Amino acid sequence: MTMKVKEFSSLAQLGGTEARLDANEGIFLQRQLDYINEQVFEEAQPALNFLEFLPVKSDVPMWAESYFYRYSNKSGAAEFIGNGSHDFPVANMGMKEESERQRLIGAAVEFTRMDLMAAQANGIGLQAGLFMAARRAIEEKVNDIAWYGDANANLRGLLRHPEILLQPATNAIGGSTSADNVISELNSVVNSMLNNTEQVESPDMLLLPPDSYQYASQQQRSTASDTTTLNFWLATNGYVSAAAPVRELSNATIPNSGGGTTTSDVMVAMRRSREVCELIYSGITQLPILQTGPMTFCVPFVAACAGLAVYKPRAISLVTGV
Repeated sequence: MTMKVKEFSSLAQLGGTEARLDANEGIFLQRQLDYINEQVFEEAQPALNFLEFLPVKSDVPMWAESYFYRYSNKSGAAEFIGNGSHDFPVANMGMKEESERQRLIGAAVEFTRMDLMAAQANGIGLQAGLFMAARRAIEEKVNDIAWYGDANANLRGLLRHPEILLQPATNAIGGSTSADNVISELNSVVNSMLNNTEQVESPDMLLLPPDSYQYASQQQRSTASDTTTLNFWLATNGYVSAAAPVRELSNATIPNSGGGTTTSDVMVAMRRSREVCELIYSGITQLPILQTGPMTFCVPFVAACAGLAVYKPRAISLVTGV
């Protein structure tokens, strides 16, 4: 006999009283419950940096299979002409359309009626803890896509985007690199963008691997100053106003010039703007609670992601080997 799957809108409908929930609660639910300390200890987890450093576009409908966008480029130049000339140089504006395929990402949590009763009896936020775990699983997947993309799903990320050029570092930011050489390397990534775009684009944010950030932010600028190398550079470079450590830039898997991939620490200089790039990510939706057995329940969560859409690749500079 096949049991019919039932839907519920909240845990309160499953029987019993829904526990008071705290959004910050974690949960370690034991199947055989002997004793639980009043304090619930939540394991620390790495930060997911895509929300902090990459603009997110969340208004693309989840049902859309693709996200289309257009960008233009101008061509042509004025020239000297004669009086009464009919041969005018032609200026034009081209339009190019790109698309990013949107994919659904899902995760679910399962629990039994006994789990719910035990959690309520011991004042543990079953809903907050389990639901947070499912949301975290989806956000970890989206974070990986934002930085690295997913070749199998044809989703593009910042560090492996085919339109963004990679350049090698002259000086590693670490080890025994002098303060002058660190500053030279930081200036180089800014100047590269300025020169490649004829000063149309300039970065306002610098992202570094944590080890490189730590080195530059602790290194003394000179024996005559207490100012660190990074603080000195931020105060004097004229373009970048903020720098931050990003763990995803350490030992990152990136395209190899000879084909395939390689690993390297990467520095990113970019203009953080929706005009430059957007991560197409819908956010997470909770679906109805399902009764999957006489005493078992499932709560599915779903999100849609189309990867990173890059509108102005020259406003992003990636430097390898830092």
